[in-house]
Amino acid sequence: MARTTPHDRSLPEAQPLYRRIATQLVGELRDGTIPPGERLPGERQLAEHFEVSRETVRQALEVLRRSGLVATDRRGSHATLPGPPVETPASLTFPVGARTTSPDAVDRATVTWETPPPEHAEALGLAPHRPT
Repeated sequence: MARTTPHDRSLPEAQPLYRRIATQLVGELRDGTIPPGERLPGERQLAEHFEVSRETVRQALEVLRRSGLVATDRRGSHATLPGPPVETPASLTFPVGARTTSPDAVDRATVTWETPPPEHAEALGLAPHRPT
């Protein structure tokens, strides 16, 4: 007698638990609970948060690592979703870093045209020996 296995994966219960946890974690990353580049909570905290074992959290993080949504190094796991970094300045003024402390001061900058070194011109796709 042949056995058949249902291939209908539309029900959430048909998905492995670690996949469901990975999906929930991605949802929290996308809604901004954890900003891009920020360190994720430890496995123990994630296991308590999702009410699963640490092994399940490890498997979920591995799924996210393979898909490029999480990176892990010696300091822990970090969200790698696209978005502004955690400490982005509100706005930059020109010239960058040349602000004076006086509130009524006027910022000035000088622009010069110079010939870039040949290796820079080649890397940037510029015409050699032309001021840029």
